[in-house]
Amino acid sequence: MTGQTVGRAILRRAERNERPAFSESSPAGVNPVAGVGVFVEMTMNSLFRALVVGSALTSAVPALAVMGVHVESGEPGFISFDIAELPNPASFISGSYFTLNNVKGVFNGIAGKRTIDFFNNSLGGGFQVVGGPGITSQQIFIRDESAPLVLTGDYSAQDRATGAGAGLIIYENGEIAAVPEPATWALMIGGFGLVGMTVRRRAAIAC
Repeated sequence: MTGQTVGRAILRRAERNERPAFSESSPAGVNPVAGVGVFVEMTMNSLFRALVVGSALTSAVPALAVMGVHVESGEPGFISFDIAELPNPASFISGSYFTLNNVKGVFNGIAGKRTIDFFNNSLGGGFQVVGGPGITSQQIFIRDESAPLVLTGDYSAQDRATGAGAGLIIYENGEIAAVPEPATWALMIGGFGLVGMTVRRRAAIAC
């Protein structure tokens, strides 16, 4: 069951349980204290519905897998770093390569952040750490370089500098929460705005 489905089910249940506190035609004998109590309950129900909708919208955004990239060549683990399954290239040329900046990892035994170019098969595949080691292998991503999707697997590879054989392993290494799209934020903010307008309108009627 998706987040949206759960949200809609809870909303319908809340709407069935909500009853109006009073109206302009209510008899004069209505207890004002009881009326205020019901009004507060209705306001809380409205706020609850907004929270449910916001939660459903946020949960509908899938998490992104973190891809662990590990290369063994001569010295085990001489390149090891993590990148997103759906990375956001700093630059790219369609049909050639894409570049990621500030990739955190261990490069030739030294921890740090580096810039890495990832090549398609026409350029030998694999990747090159700018100013550092690199490998050739089968292309490790699909789709256009502007929006690549990194693939898991074991790849046969060679050191770009020496041609020595290397082992390249790409695996899922956890998840990171995806940032909601701007449209999702807009819907959530709009929902809270409507709740605020409803509260003010009902407060004016109560007075």
